[in-house]
Amino acid sequence: MAISLVLVAGCSSGSGALAVGSAGAAGAGSVLQDAGLDASAAAKCSAGPASGDFPCEVGAVIKSRCQPCHQRPPLNGAHFALLSYEDTRQPFGAGKLRFERMQQVIEPDFLPHMPPHGAAQPSLAELAILRAWLQSCALPAPEGAGCDTQEP
Repeated sequence: MAISLVLVAGCSSGSGALAVGSAGAAGAGSVLQDAGLDASAAAKCSAGPASGDFPCEVGAVIKSRCQPCHQRPPLNGAHFALLSYEDTRQPFGAGKLRFERMQQVIEPDFLPHMPPHGAAQPSLAELAILRAWLQSCALPAPEGAGCDTQEP
């Protein structure tokens, strides 16, 4: 069974912008065979919006799974904060943006894996939310309509 994912451009009723449909066990591991973006996708995504808010479902996962370390100042060896959508659009070496690196490190078999092994890992549903958002060029909800958190 495949994972059914829908990305909507804005949050409504404070509930967020990303809807995740049914996920079968076989589909969950195969949604993203290669965690990297190809050159044309990376160029398209790099030119995406520089500001906005996290879609609410994405913000909830980032808050619970990433922000325990990715805060200001970062903790436990994290290299940067992930408190706002704008944090994901910052450069991350070798022509990548942070969201592109996030797309790699959330994959269970990628090293280094985030959150680190031993830390609470995202559920299949949370992983599907992040994958869908990251594969869709990490598009924001409109500024003020999403769910950025400025505090962990």
